[in-house]
Amino acid sequence: MNISPPTLKQAQHEMPDSEWLNALLPSTTLGGYPVTSQFEWHGGMHVQLSGSGEQNNVRAIANGYVIHYRDCGPGELNPDEDSPLRRHGLDTPGCVVMRHETEIGSGRDGYVVFYSVYQNLGKLSPEVMIAFQKGKILARKQIIGKAGYTGGMSGFHFEIFCNTENLRRLTGRTSGKLDLSKNGRENIIFGDSHFYIPQGTPYYSVDTALKGQSKPAGTTTQDLYVTMEIGHRAATLTTRILENGNFTPLPNKTIPPSWKNYDTEMYESAKNLNKEIPEASLSTIYEYHRYGRLISKSHNRELPAHATIYRQITTPQGLVWINIRDEKIKKYSDADFPHWLGWHFVDDDKTRDGLCHSAYIQQLLLPKEQERTKQKLVAAFSAKTNTLSRLICQFKSEWDGTKIDERYGWMKKESYLNPKSEIMSDKAFDLLKEKIKILCFWEKIKNRTGVMTHKMYYPNEESHYDRSLDDNIWHFHPREFIQTFRKCKWFGSFEMENIFIPIIDKSRPEITPQYLITRYKNAINQTVSKYGFDYGRRTIHFFGQGCVECAQLSNMTEVAQHQDYSKKIGLGLIKESLQQYEIDNGHWWGREPNEKSEYFARERYNSKGIKVANSYNWRIGNLDGDDAQKFRGRGFKQLTFLSNYVDYWVFMGWLKLKREQLDWHKDPGYISKNKGAMTKQVPSIDNPEIISTNPHYCIDSGGFYLACSRSKTKPAMNIVNDNTIEAVTRAINGETNGLVNRQAHTYRVNYIIGDTIDAPKHFKAEIYAKRFGFAFKEK
Repeated sequence: MNISPPTLKQAQHEMPDSEWLNALLPSTTLGGYPVTSQFEWHGGMHVQLSGSGEQNNVRAIANGYVIHYRDCGPGELNPDEDSPLRRHGLDTPGCVVMRHETEIGSGRDGYVVFYSVYQNLGKLSPEVMIAFQKGKILARKQIIGKAGYTGGMSGFHFEIFCNTENLRRLTGRTSGKLDLSKNGRENIIFGDSHFYIPQGTPYYSVDTALKGQSKPAGTTTQDLYVTMEIGHRAATLTTRILENGNFTPLPNKTIPPSWKNYDTEMYESAKNLNKEIPEASLSTIYEYHRYGRLISKSHNRELPAHATIYRQITTPQGLVWINIRDEKIKKYSDADFPHWLGWHFVDDDKTRDGLCHSAYIQQLLLPKEQERTKQKLVAAFSAKTNTLSRLICQFKSEWDGTKIDERYGWMKKESYLNPKSEIMSDKAFDLLKEKIKILCFWEKIKNRTGVMTHKMYYPNEESHYDRSLDDNIWHFHPREFIQTFRKCKWFGSFEMENIFIPIIDKSRPEITPQYLITRYKNAINQTVSKYGFDYGRRTIHFFGQGCVECAQLSNMTEVAQHQDYSKKIGLGLIKESLQQYEIDNGHWWGREPNEKSEYFARERYNSKGIKVANSYNWRIGNLDGDDAQKFRGRGFKQLTFLSNYVDYWVFMGWLKLKREQLDWHKDPGYISKNKGAMTKQVPSIDNPEIISTNPHYCIDSGGFYLACSRSKTKPAMNIVNDNTIEAVTRAINGETNGLVNRQAHTYRVNYIIGDTIDAPKHFKAEIYAKRFGFAFKEK
């Protein structure tokens, strides 16, 4: 999912995501969630905006369809004093409702639909009308319009809701707490990792895998709920315990060495542990360090039964080591919406009058023994805004013009939530109804939930989405929804094609953009998560560099050209060097005598006579002979040279180096380029083509190279500028080949999936909009 806040008036820079979103979308008692100051159900929040220019722009939070809009008519931006719009404070009637279709993981449950509402806007943008009338897609970050007034305050009303089926897909359930008898979802996993450690779990005073302690120092005396957040470099582990009905974090008094540089040292930690578990693959151990469990089960074998993985955590007894392979310990991610983080489903109000009669919410605000009055409940609201923001609530929309009397009739009756002094007369109520009718839209959108023209998905995915919509909708606190799903860097097919814009090769009509996206989408998303490129702006660098390395997914092998060495000029492509040749023939190009090429073993020139590369012979583990051609660049990051191939083969557990094979490239015979004088044995890899022909290993090998072989580059990837793009380029390429092109793609990807609002140079917005069906107002 690619999502951003509805206002980008303040650049994020290096501010943590949660702080930035809190600054843009602060919680308020007036127009708060999930109830108003009248203690009515309230499906969203009021966002205060004022000023001019960007300070007053309201933007789409995600790509989507406009299923309803209402622009302000003549006089409605500043209506007369007797206008219904001024009743109970000025409410401008500009409104946009969008339906968003995207993905958050693999499988049918990964396809989700949700809706966003932008109410009380001022003047709308032309693109909104174009999107609605011509069936175009309104792009994320597109300006919807200007903020207007809500309840007399400058700003707008903003809400997010979905149906019950999509709630199940988004959160993994529709009621109750997490099932602590089994692990969380594996096809949908993002954000922080969480561990439920039941009472009685053995703990150790040292990491027994490395220190040899066999007997536990004790057992846990109560249930523990541990959250692991892998940040810029370090890991932050927070342990919560249940006391007095609340999940209370224990103080982290010290930062253990094992938590420091956790992100950049996962590979080294995996290698250290691999010495104790030699039969395990590094890739599997790495996933345990990343998730606490093995996720890529179809591409990695599970650890042997006796293997142990220890994590140092905070407990009431102090810092201890826990074996997270203990089958009693259950693992989750933010995708499971853990109840110990405050997530709770509220659907206990079956009344129809619009007031919040939820016993759960009222008890959150006031103890059972206290008298319930609107004044007391509202007074308790401000101290509980954080708790209330994690409630996911089912109630009917406040924007249904056919049920105004049913929803708002309480205003004319005395009750514990409407004291006698506040009872509204019939005349005053009729005036209020006029205003409500102007603002309502629910009856207009229910028959438009399936409408579309330009599709945000591929034809084979259409049936995966559930677009149905009835009155039993679920509401999220908009900021909490955005903050949670910004951690989800799983991009859907449409989003993925926007990012890579695969090259259309007319000579290869079967290799369509849809074919390429479908082939690599899951592998790309899984790799982003596994290797920690889903943190900060790392995804942008990973994708931007990938666009160059593999020609926007169109070719996963380094191609060869015919050469005229007398003129030192390239003469054209050798078609057999394309990835498809290895796919079709099932072996690496160069294995057979008729496939030999000297291209990679000599200096190379392009069609303009410019030298583009040196020989691959006797470099980074390659010998002479076949190695230059055999271990040419392959995969998403063009893994090149025998040493790098060997590292990945060892990582995957496909190759175990013998003592006599270690450091063969440091052998004096190798250094002198004398194969016959070498005493070390050269590792043998017979199937190098697997990282160009198998979609998973094609992408995974690129993630491995950048995250493991070049791990110290990861912290630099949290910023996007010329310096960091050059640093990442050098980490991948060894030099700065194609730097200008890499900068162009990285800045383009930054604009497509990042939060910047300024398009990069040479970005052709009109061409981009036409290709993907976005609403675009021609100048």
